[in-house]
Parts: sequence; structure tokens; C-alpha cells
Amino acid sequence: KARSLINGNGFTLISTSDAKGVANTAFAGSATIIDDERMAVIQLGLGKTIENLKDNRNAMVIGFRINEDNPMGTEMARVYLSLMGDEDSGSLFEKMKEGLKKEAGEGLASMMQRVWVFRIEDIRISVPPAM
Repeated sequence: KARSLINGNGFTLISTSDAKGVANTAFAGSATIIDDERMAVIQLGLGKTIENLKDNRNAMVIGFRINEDNPMGTEMARVYLSLMGDEDSGSLFEKMKEGLKKEAGEGLASMMQRVWVFRIEDIRISVPPAM
């Protein structure tokens, strides 16, 4: 379920905090659950997010798709993560770049700087109550 709410969703958010606990949230439309244990996020900007990850390797990605007929019925996935590392070349980098090219075009793909790889620590799905 988390994959359907995060992968390919331009409205995905990533939250981090610095060493003092000051939070930051940014768009991470390039977030992709790779497998049951890993998630990748393409670096396109994300300046404060990257700064925070140097001090605190924990992050949370939130993915949701708004239910147009009933906004209160929107499901949400919260994926709790810890940073494993980053790549600026290699097979994962190229795979993510190719996916970005298909989703957003060559221009944006050419701006891709690196891929941040996270270990999935927990996934929580919020399902609204039945009405």
C-alpha cells in the first residue's frame, strides 16, 4: 500500500530535523520504495534536508493521494527512515535518472545530483474511518 501512495507521486514530502531538533519538510516527489527494506530519494535541491541529514540520519517520508470525492477519506503512508548513504553514479543512480526522465523530462533529469538511500525502519498507513 505504501508503494502506491509514494512511488510516482509528485506530492510526497520528506521531513528531517537538524542536530537541535528543528524540523524541515520539503517536497520529495522523486521518493521511491525500492524494496521492502530500502527507499531512494533523488536530490533535486533539498538543501536544508541534506544539511539536516549530515547531523541526524533519521527522516520520514509522507505519501498520500487525495480522494477528490471525499478529502476526509484520503489515505496516507508515513515511512520512517534512516540514511544508509548516497550515490552519484552506478546502477541505482542511472535507474532513478531514467525514471525521472520518463516522469518529468530530460531537463529535470539532467539536474539530478545524487540519490539518497534510506533503510526503511517502519511504515504506518493511516486509513480514514468508514463513514
